[in-house]
Amino acid sequence: TAVPAWLGWLKRVPAWAELSLIIVGVLLAATGTVLWGMAYRNGWWPTLPNQRRPFQPNSNAEEDLEGIS
Repeated sequence: TAVPAWLGWLKRVPAWAELSLIIVGVLLAATGTVLWGMAYRNGWWPTLPNQRRPFQPNSNAEEDLEGIS
């Protein structure tokens, strides 16, 4: 396949370097996704004011359970 001149340096990158860069990129993406999910779940990530956070702890849980017995 034809490679543009400005991408010619990619042909000189050894295979082990490409593989290690791919692995590092996947690990960074996974770590970022997990950290973003934790921040969003715990409310550190801003949401719209009228939007309920998923898994928002219910402070009235005990009061809600009083009538069920």
